[in-house]
Amino acid sequence: MKVKLGEEVEEKVRCRIRFDFPGYRKPGRFIFGSKDTFEVAEEQRDNQVTNWQNVPIQGVEIDHIEQKETYAVYVEELDEDVAYAPVELTISADSLVDLLPFIMREEFRKIELHNPLMVNFTKTEIEKFLGKVNEELTYRLTYERRKQES
Repeated sequence: MKVKLGEEVEEKVRCRIRFDFPGYRKPGRFIFGSKDTFEVAEEQRDNQVTNWQNVPIQGVEIDHIEQKETYAVYVEELDEDVAYAPVELTISADSLVDLLPFIMREEFRKIELHNPLMVNFTKTEIEKFLGKVNEELTYRLTYERRKQES
């Protein structure tokens, strides 16, 4: 992938990605131990943030992690409020392909590219990119199936 900013130069992809981690009400065992939706959402977010801080990801450097205020939304299908714990990551990646595991997540909400301003793909690079999209999608579907079965 060549990045063009007036002249052809190789540069890192810089972006900000937002995730909103949901918290669904979990009934406790017996009378004690139930968690409200805010606690569940914040716990999920904190677990993922800890992973991002402690587990290196090849081709990706997380420059900044900003946790936003948790909010709740009424979900008609569930007939209850669901809390969401947002977090924004500022990332530097070697290529767009390295961002796929982030944007293929269910919690992904939006991405804001800071750099590059323009990207030129060759035919081979587009084929590799689309192959990687398929690979990541297959992985996510398999992961979700296993999660539901257990």
